Amino acid sequence: MFHTKNIRLNKLTLARVFVTGLIILPLIVSLLFNHLESFGLSYQPSLYISFFNIFYIIIVFLYVIKQKKLNIFITHIDIILILVYIYYNFQVLNTSTFSVLGINYQTSILLITYYLLLRIINHNYIKDISLFSLMIIFFIFFYILINYPTKSTLSSLKLVFNNTGILSAYLCILTPSIFLIIDLNTNSNKTLVLAIIILGLMLFILKSRSSLIAYSIGIIYLLYNKTHLKNKFFYIIGFLSFTMLPLYLLMNLKKSSFKGRKFIYELCLDLCKDSPLTGYGYKSFDHLYNMHQADFFKKNIHSYDLHLLADNIHLSLNDYIHTYIENGIIGLILFLLLLYFSLSTINSIKDDKYLKSSILIFYTLCLFSYPLQIFSIQVYIISLLSWLSKTSKKQYIIKNKIIHISMYIGMIISLLYNIFNLSNTLKWKKAYELSTINQTNSLLLYKNIEFFFTWNNAFLLEYGILLNEQNKFVESFKILEILIHLYSDTEIYVLQGDNLVNFNKPKSKYYYEIASFMTPNRLLPKYKLMSFYMSTKQTDKAYYKALEILETPMKINNPTGFLIKKEASKIITNFK
Repeated sequence: MFHTKNIRLNKLTLARVFVTGLIILPLIVSLLFNHLESFGLSYQPSLYISFFNIFYIIIVFLYVIKQKKLNIFITHIDIILILVYIYYNFQVLNTSTFSVLGINYQTSILLITYYLLLRIINHNYIKDISLFSLMIIFFIFFYILINYPTKSTLSSLKLVFNNTGILSAYLCILTPSIFLIIDLNTNSNKTLVLAIIILGLMLFILKSRSSLIAYSIGIIYLLYNKTHLKNKFFYIIGFLSFTMLPLYLLMNLKKSSFKGRKFIYELCLDLCKDSPLTGYGYKSFDHLYNMHQADFFKKNIHSYDLHLLADNIHLSLNDYIHTYIENGIIGLILFLLLLYFSLSTINSIKDDKYLKSSILIFYTLCLFSYPLQIFSIQVYIISLLSWLSKTSKKQYIIKNKIIHISMYIGMIISLLYNIFNLSNTLKWKKAYELSTINQTNSLLLYKNIEFFFTWNNAFLLEYGILLNEQNKFVESFKILEILIHLYSDTEIYVLQGDNLVNFNKPKSKYYYEIASFMTPNRLLPKYKLMSFYMSTKQTDKAYYKALEILETPMKINNPTGFLIKKEASKIITNFK
């Protein structure tokens, strides 16, 4: 009898460990590639996302088959998320039929599948999320210790998270879940306040203004909802006093950053006015902003004070503006409705305020940064939304047959789509590995899968560069021309100019000029223009371009910049 009970207990324990693993695994893996298009090898994001999609679709499929009666209770959060996903699909298909092959679209399938799994499993995983939030801190430092043992802690954190801004944003959103563990184990407000102060100091050390502001708002919300009425005023005033001084210091420490953001916001708002209702479409910001910036500097060529602020921008540093540009008023309203229903939902568990605080911190961060574009944060927010929806008191029943039919159709389509993606990504992996051994055979493989990756920026850039290195300048130009309609960037325009020099030299001037206007503080595009003028015997124009190079301050001191200035000095000397 005792033996039988032990077996049952072990099975239950294993089941819980398995389910907890399903919940936590994407959260941990997502940390390894915060930016989907800028980690590891170029094909890896597509490979990981396709694999996880297939894995989670199969898990959901098996779970649905096993449940003879799967009546789901739909909440307002579910409805808004479904509308967001439908509208997102509309925007994707409206942009191009082939945009469904993009990495961001693959990610959206993973997020919606993950959300569905968390909603239908019969498991209260709030404690798992809380424990994960604490575990993740140890995971970060363990990852640093293994990979970057010789570097300082702050430098290592920058390497793992690309910059401290992403790290501080992630810590901000995790914080309320860590406080939940403290609150479950103690009734002392002193412990909670101490934890708040420690994490607040950590954010100050990371020098992130947006995180400190978001953190303050989230904690004020938490204190207001968790403390007794007579203590509310004391805690809120005390916390405001604690955060305002560091915030003031950070504002004054990073004035150039503030000016840069202001410049980006002004150009973004100027973009917004032309397509207000539905926006410009899926991933349109990657192309539109830098071209708009180039157009601005072409018209305001003497705005030297703004030159140093310019850079290749692919994130608006404000997710509300970013959402509005790509998805218009409709997308922005859906995004805000998700916030409203997340905070207004009445939950059956008293600890919901901690999770709602995380949601509020996320939405506040969206005002000053780009957490909506960070994959690890997307996955974590999805897990919080699913829990808030799962414990909502106001729910609508959907009948068994409707759920089964819609799930089967959706999962079969998604499964076939991801198997197709995984198959082609494995071919891309083979082509990439072959490029270092036999570039001729590698190019044949790239050519065979070119059609399937016309919406993958990393593939197009990699393929275009490889063609250029093999002196296939016409083919390289055609591939990169597809890319610049998806992702405008100074370096790509310079590379296009280099391609044209070999088969249509007069036209190369156009690409070099756009590159020089796009980021007027960069010396390389100006040097390319100067060289073009010299090679076409336009010595007067070469002279004035050389003067411009010497007058352009170097944003970052580097050997290439000094060599370019030296060449410009020679041209000026010879001209005189």
